[in-house]
Amino acid sequence: MRMLGEMSLSLPSVRSFTEFARAGGPAPSITLWLFPWSSYVAIAAMIAVLMAMAFTPGLGGELYASLITLAVAAGAGCVVLRARRRSMGVQAEAG
Repeated sequence: MRMLGEMSLSLPSVRSFTEFARAGGPAPSITLWLFPWSSYVAIAAMIAVLMAMAFTPGLGGELYASLITLAVAAGAGCVVLRARRRSMGVQAEAG
C-alpha cells in the first residue's frame, strides 16, 4: 500500500514541476536530483514490483487490495478535481 502512495506522489510531481518550468515561474526552493529521470526510474521500479506481486504466489490478494484502494483514491481525486473546476468556473463567470 505504501508503494502506491509513493507512486501517487511521484506522478503528479513530474507533471507539476514540468508545467511550472514551462510557465516560466521562478526556480523552486527545493530542487530534485536528476529530475525528471529519477522520478521516472522510481515509477518504473514500483510498477515492476507490482508486476512481480502479480506472479508471486500468496501476494495476489495484497495486490488486488492495493489496486482497489488505488482505484478508489483516483476516483475520489477525479471527483474533487471536477468539483474544484466547476467552482472555479462559477467564480470566473461571477467576477
